[in-house]
Amino acid sequence: MSAEHPLILFVGQPARSQSLKQAITPLGWHLYDPQDVLTALGMAVAYLPDIAVIDADAVPELAHEVHFHLSSIAVPIIVLSDDPVWSDRATHTLPTAARESEVMTLIAALAGADHIVPDPFNPF
Repeated sequence: MSAEHPLILFVGQPARSQSLKQAITPLGWHLYDPQDVLTALGMAVAYLPDIAVIDADAVPELAHEVHFHLSSIAVPIIVLSDDPVWSDRATHTLPTAARESEVMTLIAALAGADHIVPDPFNPF
């Protein structure tokens, strides 16, 4: 993937995934949203995502295991969580209530696509 069209691996609730997918699709970005650990790890190896986003508060049973395995490969990980334990474990964190535009801005910065800054007035 190019910096203009990052590939994102999202681990979290389907509703949040769909909301993020709806926000990024007009930019030509791609999102994969596995619903279990093995699929997430398989997608990480097969698709080599530019960024992984883990909604840790939504899927705590998956978050720790997926983070553990993904942190062993060279992919930036954004963790959405209000739990302070993640501020020590994850390189990039945002609050669970972060708007899609905030998540997109961080994705853009990490993927080198920060010249494609989402509209701050976007309802996502």
